[in-house]
Amino acid sequence: MSHKQYIVAGNYDQYCQWIKERGLSPKEWGYVYGTETVRGIRNPGGRLVGTWYERPDAMDILVALRVSSDKVNENLEKALVMWIQMQTEKSVDAV
Repeated sequence: MSHKQYIVAGNYDQYCQWIKERGLSPKEWGYVYGTETVRGIRNPGGRLVGTWYERPDAMDILVALRVSSDKVNENLEKALVMWIQMQTEKSVDAV
């Protein structure tokens, strides 16, 4: 099944809550379980919601989305930069 939009959320419950609050259909808005969800999809659209940045596979998903895009997606680029900055801050705080 191909969705028109994809949601990267911190977990499945956050995804369900996000689409329910907006009255959206799971058939149109799919949950990204991992990189395999978007593999082979060209120019996937979607949203980053909740605590997506805490997922252990967040960077892998962002990279998969970037590779799947034919053009630069400014919001995706901002998300990548934000995620990298957050990881850098975590590393500095751990020292």
